[in-house]
Amino acid sequence: MAGPPIVRDAQGVSEFLATVSHAPFLALDTETSGLDPHSDRLLLIQVGTATEQCLIDAHAVDAAAIQPIFRSDRTVVLHNASFDLKMLAGHYGAALDLTGARIADTLQNEKLLLSGRKSSVVLQGFGLKQLADRYAGMELDKSIRQGFYGIQTIDDLSEAELYYALRDVEATWKVLAKQLPQLGREGLMRVAGIEGAATLGFAMLELHGAPLDTDAWKSRIEAAKEGSATARKALDVEFGPVADRDLFGGTTINYDSDEEVLDALRKLGVVVPGVRREVLQATAHPAALRVAEYRGHQRIVATYGESFLAHVHAKTGRLHPSFRAIGATTGRASCAEPN
Repeated sequence: MAGPPIVRDAQGVSEFLATVSHAPFLALDTETSGLDPHSDRLLLIQVGTATEQCLIDAHAVDAAAIQPIFRSDRTVVLHNASFDLKMLAGHYGAALDLTGARIADTLQNEKLLLSGRKSSVVLQGFGLKQLADRYAGMELDKSIRQGFYGIQTIDDLSEAELYYALRDVEATWKVLAKQLPQLGREGLMRVAGIEGAATLGFAMLELHGAPLDTDAWKSRIEAAKEGSATARKALDVEFGPVADRDLFGGTTINYDSDEEVLDALRKLGVVVPGVRREVLQATAHPAALRVAEYRGHQRIVATYGESFLAHVHAKTGRLHPSFRAIGATTGRASCAEPN
């Protein structure tokens, strides 16, 4: 196989780490056959600096060979660290101890530096491709990444794909080198350290997921559907005096429409600023209480209904949402798939 050499034993890893021991920090990236640590394979581990990088065959070396990368006195920088940490932990399991790792994340750093500010820079995004161009003048061809999906062995990788893997490490190192002075000027070094430390926690949350009793969930959905139907009939009675009727005797009010519900309540003499549950309940009016009851059932059916079960992993039987450490411009965390 043509291309840069690949380290396939612990001695090779140790020798490379000795050559970069002078570096203030190391950059690390991984290449995988997909995005799911429970179904896809960790293929390569890339580690290095701006000038020296190493490709490691993840299936040829054990956790003991990788452990020195994460020694407690060394900062390791990654881009979107929770993903790579999740894939490493999924591959090596408890044999790789990441609890003492000192992690920096160029993705979270950039969000700290730019979130909340409306600018053309923010609109370009926070991907490594954008940051590499912004800070290092490097052009990363991310289309090459598609070649990793679905493969079972690194022997199937082309020379271009191997050099692509090395350039991601180079770019990540250079990006952090440029971010650090800015973080210092903005007084964000401590915050960046906290965000970096939190990436392992988010990675473990994503990897291990959360249990869900699917049978109980389905029963709750059916109960909510029945409750919604019953509440809707009661709403037709409450709003009957002020609403038109359809051919089947029900009202023509769309009880899922805030505007139509507020208008119908006004006709009953109930004026409220909105349809939040606590606002409706504070009126103590039967119609408003019925709306709150109906909306509660509908929220379960529409938002947390049967579609929610599609997020249960086929292999683990658990939910594995994706967490965003800085998911909003306010800095709060968020998650998706499912929320």
